[in-house]
Amino acid sequence: MVDNFGHQQPGVKISVMQSPGTNTITDTSGVFEIAAAIGSKLVISYPGYYTDNYKVKDTSAIRIQLVKSYLQDPAVIDVLYDTIRKQSNNGAVGAIYSRQLTTTPATSYMYALAGRLAGLRIKQEAGYRAPYVGGLLKQANLIGGQSPDAKFGEGFTGNETSEFTANLRSQAPIIMIDGVQRDFTSLDMDNIESVSVLKDGLSTILLGQQSSRPVLLITTTKPQLGAPRISLSAQTGVQNALTKPQTLSAYEYAFLYNEALQNMGNEPIYKQADFDAYRNQSDPLGHPDVDWFDKLLKSNARISRYNVGLNGGNNTARYVVSLGYMNQEGMFRDYNLEKYSTALTYNRYTVNTNVDVNVTKNFNVALQLFGRIQDGNQPGTGPADLLSALYSTPNNAYPVYNPNGSFGGNNQFTNNLFARLTKSGYTQDYARDVMANLVLKYKFDDFVKGLYFRMQANTTVGATTSIIRTKVNPVYQYFENNDGFGYNAFGGISAQSNAFNLSSNYQNTYAQVA
Repeated sequence: MVDNFGHQQPGVKISVMQSPGTNTITDTSGVFEIAAAIGSKLVISYPGYYTDNYKVKDTSAIRIQLVKSYLQDPAVIDVLYDTIRKQSNNGAVGAIYSRQLTTTPATSYMYALAGRLAGLRIKQEAGYRAPYVGGLLKQANLIGGQSPDAKFGEGFTGNETSEFTANLRSQAPIIMIDGVQRDFTSLDMDNIESVSVLKDGLSTILLGQQSSRPVLLITTTKPQLGAPRISLSAQTGVQNALTKPQTLSAYEYAFLYNEALQNMGNEPIYKQADFDAYRNQSDPLGHPDVDWFDKLLKSNARISRYNVGLNGGNNTARYVVSLGYMNQEGMFRDYNLEKYSTALTYNRYTVNTNVDVNVTKNFNVALQLFGRIQDGNQPGTGPADLLSALYSTPNNAYPVYNPNGSFGGNNQFTNNLFARLTKSGYTQDYARDVMANLVLKYKFDDFVKGLYFRMQANTTVGATTSIIRTKVNPVYQYFENNDGFGYNAFGGISAQSNAFNLSSNYQNTYAQVA
């Protein structure tokens, strides 16, 4: 019996369909023997794989390869601080598993949960990553399972990003990763084994005073018994705006603006000569027609995700190692006019290792190490300010450039949109996180079956820094008269502003004994 990698698979159950009492399981080498008549059918079952039937043709040796199932219905489910048999669970628990999550190439597993878990509501607040860059300094040592402060672990709009919000049964859920409260929403989905939602007080009772709130429980990938298995996944896709506004041409805008003035009893400001210039585009400086949405925004943005993993082990020790990389581009165009980058980009690097060792028959030690690097870049003006200005700038506001190469503008529009995108500086943010998780478990089955001692300790260290360099470019309005031509300047000229911020720094220690 082999798995989808062709490796020997122990623990597979084989039974004879015509004889329900005849069954066996594969040994550590994936080998089995069973008494079955020729023509009978063998039923092969193993958690995480499709149940298969095999018709016995003769008495010779056979080789059967299991097929991974897309949807999982495991016999055990994850609850707070433990796993239990599905039949023994009385709480309201829903779950989704890795193979369903990884079909969505998104920056966060939160997007993959939308519409898949009853009671969980995900709302996208922005189409781009919006990191938190406040001045919070946080350090806490934690013994006993309570969160460091009232906000830690409860929301999705503070410590990591304001890109989206989520609530579970009308409350902000507590995020727990492998039984520890951690506000991590940006994880490689290949590192996640399952995501469970604990909806009622019975499921969250062990949280004490916080048990009234629901829990979003993340279980990372665990080592699996068997020969070493190497996995590689690569995903790429494009992101599109739900809808891109169709702007009015300069001619249409001028016509409707005149109509609005007349409806209010005022004189129109655009004359027939203006309409002719807009329609014929005979005067691009005095009568510009610039589609600013097309000038600043791309039609789509690329997103890519890659992961390589190693999983395996024997009855004594098991291991899993995973390396991940993700890149997300923004919707703003990158003209590369400066030595620095003004592109809206996001890069994430993750490493996750998990080692599970049976020291003795009853004593088990599990150690997990997780590291994450997040790097972001955006124009100095900021995406939100750029989009706000974009919606309030008509096509006939001003030209992009003047004949002398200066940026176009006037007394009403003192900031050129193209200058704000390409020459306003940049903002870079860097986030670093390291987490270590140690679990000790001793079983007292020799004395009282089912009794065990479990201790878990976790420490997390992280820091977020940002570099902000911004500048303001003046704009000029081109004019012509009997004396020739000239320029009127608008907007101030400012020197480059530089800032380096340590926006957050935290260290949390958690311990639990059960």
